[in-house]
Amino acid sequence: MNVDSKHRLWKAIEKIKLLSKKIFAVLLSISMSTYILGVCIFAPYYNWQYSQKNGFVSWLFLGEVISCLHAIGWPYFVLNRIEDDTRTRMVVAQKQEFSTLSESQGEIVPPQEAERIAVQRAWEGFLQGAKEKGLTEVEARAIWVQKYEPIVKQQIKELLKKVEVVR
Repeated sequence: MNVDSKHRLWKAIEKIKLLSKKIFAVLLSISMSTYILGVCIFAPYYNWQYSQKNGFVSWLFLGEVISCLHAIGWPYFVLNRIEDDTRTRMVVAQKQEFSTLSESQGEIVPPQEAERIAVQRAWEGFLQGAKEKGLTEVEARAIWVQKYEPIVKQQIKELLKKVEVVR
């Protein structure tokens, strides 16, 4: 390699470094702009939500601080909403199952059978939500067995202790 080719190679490397710095700066500015726009959108929303839930006086004393902290952490709350929606679907499915069982013909359902039916109904609600999110049934089953099924079974056992299940 002669001096001229080394010089051209050095200039090319410098141009690549400069270009990568510009690309990084653009990507960083886009992501920061998106984040700040999200904070600007979610701050009033969380303030309104807090005042509706806890009242104006409560919001006036500490609610604005809490709401602003929620707005700063908006990506966390938005990404966790998927999991919250899944839990809500499971609870609704459980309530529907118990109301269906209790409004039936008057036959006594054994607790194990009521538990099995309620778990099946909760699984169906979970699977429906998982399919809406784009998961396959195998992926949903793995998540269900690992994370949600023990929680659901425990909740059902507690409900069975409190409720007389009639079919």
